[in-house]
Amino acid sequence: MANSEDAVRRLEDAVDIMTDMAHIRRNSRTKDDDGHMIISPTLVKEAIEGFNLFDRDGNAGLDISELATVFRALGQNPTDAELRDILKKFDINHNGRLERDEFEQMVQSYMKPMWQVKEELKDAFRIFDKDGNGLIDTSELENVLKKYGEPLTHRQSKELISLMDKNRDGRVDMDDFVKFLCEVDEPHYFQKHYPHDEKPIPDASGRTTGTA
Repeated sequence: MANSEDAVRRLEDAVDIMTDMAHIRRNSRTKDDDGHMIISPTLVKEAIEGFNLFDRDGNAGLDISELATVFRALGQNPTDAELRDILKKFDINHNGRLERDEFEQMVQSYMKPMWQVKEELKDAFRIFDKDGNGLIDTSELENVLKKYGEPLTHRQSKELISLMDKNRDGRVDMDDFVKFLCEVDEPHYFQKHYPHDEKPIPDASGRTTGTA
């Protein structure tokens, strides 16, 4: 059980690195070409899940100062005037703060369009595709993740490749990579898809020491 939980954690961390690399490659754009704020879907999700953390005074709503903290956490720096406009626009019941449903509506309105997310993920794919042949294999995946601080076992790398590899040829093309990283935000994705029937590895004396 512990081995499976550790494998799931490592795979989740590996996916986080992949998506982070996409944003880094694109220089973490926080505004569109018209100067409007844009927030990645991952950060939108994290902001919604962290609503209670931002609600410092515990009154079930975010006032303008708490709203400013939210935007700074999302990599944005709106002016006081912009914050007042945002509060006015989304404060439906006019109580001077954004309650959870109002907050969700607000933050989702700034979510980065999916076409742009996919372009960023394509950039991340190119980081892994070292030989430029349009495909990622297990060794390329292992090498890049190790460089960025999340080494996987060979088995875990193969499992991650297999989850992305739709035609089962042991390699991942750009479309598979992008599609996988768009789907993997599903709650408990790896708990549902990662195999838990890992077989123990016998050592030289025949005793089992771990999993493959």
